[in-house]
Amino acid sequence: MSYRKGFSIVEVLIVIAVIALLGFVGYKAWQAWQSGDSKKTADTSTSQNAISNIKSASDLDKAATLLDNANIDGDESTNLTKQTNF
Repeated sequence: MSYRKGFSIVEVLIVIAVIALLGFVGYKAWQAWQSGDSKKTADTSTSQNAISNIKSASDLDKAATLLDNANIDGDESTNLTKQTNF
């Protein structure tokens, strides 16, 4: 009986394909995670801006209404920032 040592080319290609697939999925997950963090940062800065401009009870009511009704994504956060300058 003769025994072969090592891997066949098919086995090596399968391992390379699996590693490439895992790398691609990991990269896409990382990309989604990074873009999600930037959105959270924008939401936080908008909320802080609204809170920092509160000087009276009526301003507090306005800010609460704006923040409750706001759909913060993209241009909406810019509009909310402009509206909260009391």
